[in-house]
Amino acid sequence: MKRRQFLGYLSGMCASAALGTTAADAKWLPGEKGGDFPPGMLFIDAHAHPDQFFQEILGGTRNDYTSTLGDIRTLGMQTSCFAALGDMKSPHAPVTFQEVLEQLNVVKKLEDERKVKIIRKHSRIHRGEHRRHFTPGAILALEGGTPLAGDPDNVDILYRHGVRLITLMHYVDNEIGDVMSLGRDASNNPIPLTLTNGGLTNKGKQIVRRMIALGMVVDVAHAHINTLRGITEIAHANGTPVIDSHTSLTLAPYPTGNRLRTWGEMEMVVKTGGIICTWPSGVYRTFIEWAQEISEIKARFGIEHVALGTDGGGNSPISVQGYRDVGDGKKYEGLLDLPMLVDAMAEVGFTRREIRDYMGENLYRILRLCLR
Repeated sequence: MKRRQFLGYLSGMCASAALGTTAADAKWLPGEKGGDFPPGMLFIDAHAHPDQFFQEILGGTRNDYTSTLGDIRTLGMQTSCFAALGDMKSPHAPVTFQEVLEQLNVVKKLEDERKVKIIRKHSRIHRGEHRRHFTPGAILALEGGTPLAGDPDNVDILYRHGVRLITLMHYVDNEIGDVMSLGRDASNNPIPLTLTNGGLTNKGKQIVRRMIALGMVVDVAHAHINTLRGITEIAHANGTPVIDSHTSLTLAPYPTGNRLRTWGEMEMVVKTGGIICTWPSGVYRTFIEWAQEISEIKARFGIEHVALGTDGGGNSPISVQGYRDVGDGKKYEGLLDLPMLVDAMAEVGFTRREIRDYMGENLYRILRLCLR
C-alpha cells in the first residue's frame, strides 16, 4: 500500500463517517494487496516520545522526527505512548521528580488545547472509523524510574497525574534494579558488568506491586535479565501481564545488553500473558526483515504476544530502509511509513486479523486488563 493510497483510504474513511456509515461498510482500495489493510484497524504505539516533548523541560536540540503529533493524526493512530524521560537530561544531570511532572504537564497542555486526550481508562481509547475531527489518545508514561527514588508513594503521585505506564529501567541502574549493559574485555569482546543491585531490589518489588495495585502497565524494556526475572515473577503471581515496549530478538544464546532479548527472556514476558513489542531498530534493514522477525515471534509464542512499539522520537539507531531517511538531513518519514510494514506482513503470510492484532488489538487487550 503506497502512502498516497493509504492517506486516500483515510480520507475515504472520514467521508464514510460523515455519511453515517461504519468501518464495517468500508470497501478495500483498488489495487490493495489482497486487502491487507483492514478497515477500522486499531493503531496503538506502545512506546514513543512524540515531537520529543520532553525537551521543553530537559533541554537539548530536537533531531528526531519519527514520531510527531501531526503524523499521528495523519496516520489515524488512535493512541500513542507519550513517555517522559527519567534519566536523560541535556546537559547531563539527574532528572528530578519535579521535572518529570513538568514534562507530563507539557502533554496536559496539549489536552487543554484539545490536541490529544489523555488515556486514564482503556474505555477512552477511540475505536472504529477515523472521524473528520480526530483527537488521538495519549498514554502518559515515564521511561526510567530513577526519579521515583525507590519510593512507592511517588508512583501514587504519578498515577494521580495521569501516568498509566512506567518503563522502570532506562540507561542507568537505580534503586529499582539494574539495566541491560555490557562491558568489553582487552580483546573488545562483550562481557557482563558487575551488577549494582543483583537484579530487582526490595524497593523495586514494592514499586512493581504498587503499580499493579493501582492499575498501571509495567514495562520491562531495558531491564537486565535478573531485574526482568524479578518483575515477571511478581506479575505472574498477581495474574498481571507486563510488556517489553521496544525490543528485538537476538540470536545470541545469552543476553546481549543492548536492548535485545533472547528467547528465554521473551518467554518470561509471555508467561505473564504479556507482549513483546518490536521496533524499527538497527537489527534489520528492510520492512520484510522486520515482518519476518514478527513472524518468528508469532511462531514461537503466538500472534497474541507480539505488538508494535516504535520508540519514535527516542533517537534510536533506526536503519529500516524507508522508515527514516536522513540523506538530506531533513526527511523523516517514521510513522507515515508504517503502511509499508503492513504490506510486508501481508507479503510474509500474515492474515488481516493477525495484522490487526499486532498493530493495536494485542496492546489494547493489555490496557483493558491493567487500566482500571
